[in-house]
Amino acid sequence: VNIMSITVDENNEYFSSIDGNLYNKDATRFIKYASGKATHNFKFPESVTSIESHAFSWANHIYGININENITNIGECAFIGSESAYIMVAENNPNYKSESGHLYSKDGKILFYYSRHGETITISENVEIIGVGAVASYENLETLIIKKDIHIDMVAFYECTNLKTLILPKNFSVNFMAFDLCKSIETIYYNGTSEEWKEQYIYSGNKNLMLANVYYYSETKPIMDGYFWHYVNGIATKW
Repeated sequence: VNIMSITVDENNEYFSSIDGNLYNKDATRFIKYASGKATHNFKFPESVTSIESHAFSWANHIYGININENITNIGECAFIGSESAYIMVAENNPNYKSESGHLYSKDGKILFYYSRHGETITISENVEIIGVGAVASYENLETLIIKKDIHIDMVAFYECTNLKTLILPKNFSVNFMAFDLCKSIETIYYNGTSEEWKEQYIYSGNKNLMLANVYYYSETKPIMDGYFWHYVNGIATKW
């Protein structure tokens, strides 16, 4: 639904609107962006300290979001499905940082939102958790590369309908519906053995992972036939 503007009666005790967006009464909590409105450089009022869950969900006409130092809390899925959002965080924000439009925890260990550009994404090796809905509905995504041990949270890659190929580390865990509706997954290059693959935690709602062809890493050409892979000039290649 493309909401062009949200209006709140000035006598409302609990909510207010500023420039067509929804806030709580004292404008300390940003609740909902009018998803159909086009904005190229959105800035929050200085009073805002919290961005609520789903505040920018599926807002596909916003191209730049500035998060100042006063914003210390961002709810889950705050930017889920936003195809064009590019996040910029003030350097002195105590809890968050941004790199290339992506939103991370200050220490870089949690990825909260991945800005959409390109058909291949490589998750930073500093990341330990891909957050709830962080990459959901990324329509152009075809290849996902994760090199270090990681936890992939709920609906992290939900409805990435063109995702075909994954490179996964030896140790990972996948939460509920993390890859739900990723109907195009064909190949997984797993950086471990078939026995180690069986030990990885994949929660329900991820049948597309279970149906994919899994290839197991082998630095040298295996004697036996089977599903194996290695790197050739930095590219995952089947033996």
